[in-house]
Amino acid sequence: PKAPTPKAQWCDEEVKALVKFLYDHRAEVGNNSNFKSSTYHAAAEHIAPLLKDGPPKTSAAVKNKWTGYVSHITIFDLSSMRLGAHWDNERGANVHGKDSEQVFKDFTKDHLLMRQFKTSSWEFYPLVEQIIPNGA
Repeated sequence: PKAPTPKAQWCDEEVKALVKFLYDHRAEVGNNSNFKSSTYHAAAEHIAPLLKDGPPKTSAAVKNKWTGYVSHITIFDLSSMRLGAHWDNERGANVHGKDSEQVFKDFTKDHLLMRQFKTSSWEFYPLVEQIIPNGA
């Protein structure tokens, strides 16, 4: 049996540098919100000097991180539709009141990621939103 590959450990500096790098290369994103493998490879090389823990980031690890961020935007957009409120990067899902509390609770049963953004922002939302063509 093949030995398991160590999981990537991301420090704040790597994440910030990755998002900034992809933002700077946003013209290379495709309609499916993904980049070419050469862009992921270049991003991995760009953040390599920032490594603090775990194995060096591969293009696959970079792609996985980016795919997760695309999912964030998709969930934010979906939550806005379901909750009847616009995503606000200062107030998050902007959940206030008994009715919206229940709708949010029901929504987050299937979308656990959203719980942390009930009334708070996501640091990378402004950049990631600009990278994704026409929403996620």
